[in-house]
Amino acid sequence: MNKTAWLWLVKSKGWLLAGFLLIGLGLFVVTTAGEWPGAMASVAAEGKRPKVIAYVHTYAWWAAVIDMVLIVLLALTSRWWTRGSQSLGSLPVVERIGLKRWLVVLALLVFAVWLRWPRMELSFYNDEAFNFMRMVCGDWRERDADVVMRFREVKWVETWWLNNIGNNSQPHSVLSRLSYDAWRGITGSAQGEVKELAVRLPAFLAGLSGLVLLGFAVRSMAGNGAAFWAMLAGAVHGWHLRYSTEARGYSLMLLGVCLGWWFLHRAVHSGRWRDWAGYGLGMFLTIWSFPGSIYFLAVQNGLLMAWLGWRWQKGELELPLLLRPVVTGIVAVMVALPLMLPLMPQLLLTLREGAGIQGEMRSTWQTDMFGYLLAGCRGLDWQVWNPRNISVCRWFLEMPWTIAVLAVVTVGTTVFGSVRLLRQGGVAALLVVSGPLAVEVAWFAMVAKGQVLHHWYGLYALPGVLAALGVGIAGFRRVQVPFGALALVLPLLLAWQWRDTPKQDERGPVLAVRGAVYPHYASHEALFGAFWCNSVIYDPRMLALATDADFDALVARARAEKRDLYVNFSHRDLAKQTMPEAVARLEKGQEFEAGGVFWGQEEPQFTQYLFKLRPTND
Repeated sequence: MNKTAWLWLVKSKGWLLAGFLLIGLGLFVVTTAGEWPGAMASVAAEGKRPKVIAYVHTYAWWAAVIDMVLIVLLALTSRWWTRGSQSLGSLPVVERIGLKRWLVVLALLVFAVWLRWPRMELSFYNDEAFNFMRMVCGDWRERDADVVMRFREVKWVETWWLNNIGNNSQPHSVLSRLSYDAWRGITGSAQGEVKELAVRLPAFLAGLSGLVLLGFAVRSMAGNGAAFWAMLAGAVHGWHLRYSTEARGYSLMLLGVCLGWWFLHRAVHSGRWRDWAGYGLGMFLTIWSFPGSIYFLAVQNGLLMAWLGWRWQKGELELPLLLRPVVTGIVAVMVALPLMLPLMPQLLLTLREGAGIQGEMRSTWQTDMFGYLLAGCRGLDWQVWNPRNISVCRWFLEMPWTIAVLAVVTVGTTVFGSVRLLRQGGVAALLVVSGPLAVEVAWFAMVAKGQVLHHWYGLYALPGVLAALGVGIAGFRRVQVPFGALALVLPLLLAWQWRDTPKQDERGPVLAVRGAVYPHYASHEALFGAFWCNSVIYDPRMLALATDADFDALVARARAEKRDLYVNFSHRDLAKQTMPEAVARLEKGQEFEAGGVFWGQEEPQFTQYLFKLRPTND
């Protein structure tokens, strides 16, 4: 078969696939047109709160319509982007990865696992616990202090599309539920029993895979040495360590970022559709895992198109290569729409009305962000009274000269690596510029809207910092081993602190009162109440308190039944607003005695306070 016939066959298969897809979507749209598009309007007309399935029906239908339009658009413009294999030249030659280097990579991954594994069984914190109840496992909807009455299991439609507080990372929720259900099936554990390791396993594996892909991306641009140091920097970096062991979607997002970079560098040099498809897959995984990465993708693709457009104007490439990233992005959008569109109205509602996202950011926001990117924790110490709080500032006050020297070496090496990548230009320059620039764009956007940009929303900037650090260390050539070790000491010291430090110890108060968590209790006698925390996932017999009246009734019951009573809460500022009398009675020290403080990290709201009712004299 000659080349022309082969190209015709490939193209005809593409048209065949597009035709089948268009027909399938058309049948879906026509057969569901009676009820699906009006599902949300019907609920609104009845004055009811929409259920998840109403979001799915309405927005999945519109996603199908938009996808049909995009397929037709691609078909009408195909003659401009299907011609030939356009590229900017062959891929740079990189020394092959021999057996010894693969063994080094394996040893590095074992080291990364060793650093991270202690975190896999740490207590869930606020968002992890909420997602466990609402997207993975379920919760006890009716309960008594002595008899657990009813468990509500999560429906799969909720795992996929419930986003009522805007924190459902769809791929992570699905993978975590599959992992958790498999663990329950293998072990025969009790309904509602918590197993942090099983829920965190997808993020953990994504984190390790992301390190490897980061190495591949850096290797293609700067060689094997830079790739090794970038991977090692990621292995010891506190921010990577934390989010590759946290039951949320950020680790999958980092995987998508690194996957996209690796394939993008290959695509612009090879022009092959399979490399562009790999870049599209990376973009899709990034946005699917964390919708807030839209700032990063907008900046990265904007810079990419500007660079390719400039090369096109100079006559260094033809139109198809300029259009291929556009086509790749459109296809990624087509895949994302039916999966993500039902989540978006819920997310937008949270952004408009959610209390946690409204407010002004401190003028020191940038300093804290710099600390996160440097070493994985805040730059400043906002909890001087907290003996376990981790921050660069606290370490500096304890060892000023040592930390100052280490910080200068780490920052200087990162800047040196950034300059090397910028001088290389192209995708290498995009790698180091896109993340930090996207963080600043997101910061300005949130300030303009009067909303808070949580620091971890800018986690997509971390791989670029790790790449720059690795390239910088490799640039010292003959002294790179001692210099690299010195440059990574500060991140490693702070990561070591994170190994056994949970962000919030939701499990701690239950262990203190019961002696063990559900279903392995050592004691059932005491009454146990809680508010503004999620410790209830570890103790179904715990009574959730919502008002001061609930608190009063529980105290009266404990007095009448002559039983011990423990009360636990966190989010102290919010607790004082909603249950001021309860907080005042607990902290006054007359009726209740302190039962323990379980220190959280980064924000005062994550510290748990446990109190015990004092016995009466009668």
